[in-house]
Amino acid sequence: MALRLAATTGAAGMLLACAVAGFLYWTLERELDLRAREELAGKLQLVGHSISEARDIAYLIADGHALRDVMLAHDDLHLALTRPDARHPLVGIGTAAAASAERFGGRVSGPDEWSSPAHGRLLSLIAGARTLAGEEVMVHLTVSRRADDRLLRAVSQGIAVALPAALLLIAATAWLGTRRGLRPLTDFRALADAVSARRLGSRLVLADLPEELEQTAAAFNTMLDRLDEGVARLSAFSADLAHELRNPLANLMGKTQVALSQARAAPDYRAVLESNAGEFERLAQLVDDMLFLARSERPGESAIREHVDLADEAMRLAEYFAPLADEARVGIDVAGSGATIGDRNMIQRAMSNLISNALRFTPRDSRIGITITDGRNGAAVAVENPGEGIAVEHLPRLFERFYRVDPARSRAEGGTGLGLSIVRTIMRLHDGVAEATSAPQGPTRFTLRFPPVNG
Repeated sequence: MALRLAATTGAAGMLLACAVAGFLYWTLERELDLRAREELAGKLQLVGHSISEARDIAYLIADGHALRDVMLAHDDLHLALTRPDARHPLVGIGTAAAASAERFGGRVSGPDEWSSPAHGRLLSLIAGARTLAGEEVMVHLTVSRRADDRLLRAVSQGIAVALPAALLLIAATAWLGTRRGLRPLTDFRALADAVSARRLGSRLVLADLPEELEQTAAAFNTMLDRLDEGVARLSAFSADLAHELRNPLANLMGKTQVALSQARAAPDYRAVLESNAGEFERLAQLVDDMLFLARSERPGESAIREHVDLADEAMRLAEYFAPLADEARVGIDVAGSGATIGDRNMIQRAMSNLISNALRFTPRDSRIGITITDGRNGAAVAVENPGEGIAVEHLPRLFERFYRVDPARSRAEGGTGLGLSIVRTIMRLHDGVAEATSAPQGPTRFTLRFPPVNG
């Protein structure tokens, strides 16, 4: 990239330098030509004045001091006087005088530019003048352009030498400047090369970057933060998953090995198989929950959109959990009304997980309250149960995978540790949120907040 930018900048600089050099050369040539013409016109007036003060042509031929004084110190000027009808000079001052008289004769002309093998490029001005006696002569005044040509040639040679040097200088400066300007991109590449699952802690220093790359670097750092967080969560999830699978597998292996250690009666084997079946059910539930989370968190996954009456769903779930509630001597009350747009099965699962949690932690002879509200900010479902509250430090982490306030108690009651994480995932798919509040001595309330139906 630096080489391409340097080549492009060098080419553009070369074109610009050529254009400037061409313009300056044209300006110099024009100014020299203008100066030569002005010099000819001025000298012609002086020569004409000298002729007008002479008695006659014979005097001019015999005594040409006045004319020579005009031409003094002007080696590039040539003067010839001819009769109007002749090409032979009566008076000639300078080596090109005779050539001018021969070329233009007695006609008025100029200024005309011409060239001679002996004298190079010339500029001539021819005009008539009269002596005091009224005799007419033609004045041929010619200026040699050799000095101007030498100057123009020197300038063109200087340009021919300077332009390639300028091109190299421009290209080198552009390359160095581009390399310096692209140095942050080199840092990007170095950081990208260094990134791996085990090395996600490096970040770009924004203070050293140009303004144009600050936002890109900030976005790059943010991406690394998300990757770092994702890898950390995945690592923690893997550790938690291994821990969750180890307990039921250890139970299955231990009970099976004990049963096989010696011959036993059929009822004993049946008891072992029944115990193992419970562990298998727990593993199956754990795998099912994990598959649900994996599917729901895939990019592009979205919930089915249909009208869901939250009060009707709460009533159905209350009837479904009624046998378990009766066995635990717990009542379930449903109040309020509201509706949302979403996937009916997912919403049922989220509400079911909350009611199941509430049943596990509600004391006997108590009641669970399910309240549905609907307002300008959307519908909400709150599941509240009495009993021992949840400490404040646990509330922000309740919806994390495998997080338990009391791990031993939760495992004893058959939980997988993924129920509330599933609830949060379902609410994210519905653009809603799941919240938890609890007082030290209860009650504990879990709330599902759905966006407005028209929002």
